Amino acid sequence: MSVGPLWSKLILFSVPLAASNVLQIAFNMADLVVVGRYVGDEALAAVGSNASLVSLLVCLIGGLTLGVGVLVSRFYGAKDDAALRETVRTSFATVGLGSLLFTAVGIVFSEPILRLMETPDDVLPLAALYLRIYFAGFPALALYNCAAAILRAVGDARRPLYYLTVAGILNVVLNFIFVVFFGWGVAGVGIATVIASVVSCVLTLRFLARLDAAYRFNYRDLRIDRTRLGSLLYIGIPAGVQGSMFSFSNVVVQGAINTLGATAMAGAAAGLQIESLIFVAQNALANAATTSVSQNVGAGSYSRVKRAVALCVLLDVIACLLLGGGALLFRREALGVFTPDEAAIRAGEIRVVILASTYILCGMMDVCGNALRGLGYSLFPTLAIFFSVCVLRVVWIALVFPTRPALETIFVSYPLSWTVASVVLFAGYFLGRRRGFERLTSEKASTAASVAQ
Repeated sequence: MSVGPLWSKLILFSVPLAASNVLQIAFNMADLVVVGRYVGDEALAAVGSNASLVSLLVCLIGGLTLGVGVLVSRFYGAKDDAALRETVRTSFATVGLGSLLFTAVGIVFSEPILRLMETPDDVLPLAALYLRIYFAGFPALALYNCAAAILRAVGDARRPLYYLTVAGILNVVLNFIFVVFFGWGVAGVGIATVIASVVSCVLTLRFLARLDAAYRFNYRDLRIDRTRLGSLLYIGIPAGVQGSMFSFSNVVVQGAINTLGATAMAGAAAGLQIESLIFVAQNALANAATTSVSQNVGAGSYSRVKRAVALCVLLDVIACLLLGGGALLFRREALGVFTPDEAAIRAGEIRVVILASTYILCGMMDVCGNALRGLGYSLFPTLAIFFSVCVLRVVWIALVFPTRPALETIFVSYPLSWTVASVVLFAGYFLGRRRGFERLTSEKASTAASVAQ
């Protein structure tokens, strides 16, 4: 993304990435459709109630892989093969060890966590079963995301899409086999998701292992370089903490939804799947902003940094308007795919109407935050989102929700928090972009001079 027309490069990067994210969501969406249609609303509520916890896990590993993508993009743009090689092997070693730790802790504490979320007793056993199975497959998901982040950082967003397509089709087929024919219920959809995650992981790592490039995967060469680990954690920990705080606030929101009963839980879970399709489009463009900014910082092109972010904002606005409008127009038909229950559909409509009409605010927030990370600012967007989004939502649920316990009260907190965060992050990006660019290019020049000596 450091040479040539930016429009086409951003679109060619974002579309496969968005499609990959849609397929990842399709894993969980297929689970919800099958259990909602063939098992019942309690099973739908059990799988759906885990969405915020699953998001928390994905955000933790996603923060680290965001750091991977930023550094790989920067060193790839600067043609620094030695630093690129060290970053890749450190990334895989760190992600592998971290995901195993989360798996062990998650399997042990699944039920206590769900109890803290006030999951109803009639839903709890199924929800705990699904969560334990999901944790068992988490290392495969984490390693796939690390490998995919590396490929996207060097401009190959299509290869992860190909492998995820294979895994997505397999997931859907296995869902029907395990649930409809074998009668395994919630366990069946969980096992199908784990198998699909393993397949996507193996295919992606196999491709990287066969490359003759500085970013190839070699399991014999895995080790942690302290310097690269420090850089990864400097970018990744704040991003992961931000995502985790986001997800923690959503766990609090899910706890409030759970108090309204299984029907509200089922409707909100179905609405979340529709909302997620809008999110993946704008999130792909936010990731495109990170990659394009990082590569152009490595190449020393400030004007392309500015143009890339402006184009990402414009494309994000267009995507949110088109997808949000489609979700509003066809919300009942889309919700009906997940559940035939009219009360659950009405509950899902509340979520879709409020969020789909305002998702453009979330897009602005994410593009500006990711652009700042590409410029080397990791702490500021984390703090901005912590106070503007996470704290605000938790306070809203604690103070406002008890006065009017309804789904409308819960979901109004989303556009309110997005508005505050997008204003703060846009101001931060506008004021800090030149200083960040100059600092990173100066560091690059100093490193080059030291090596020359």
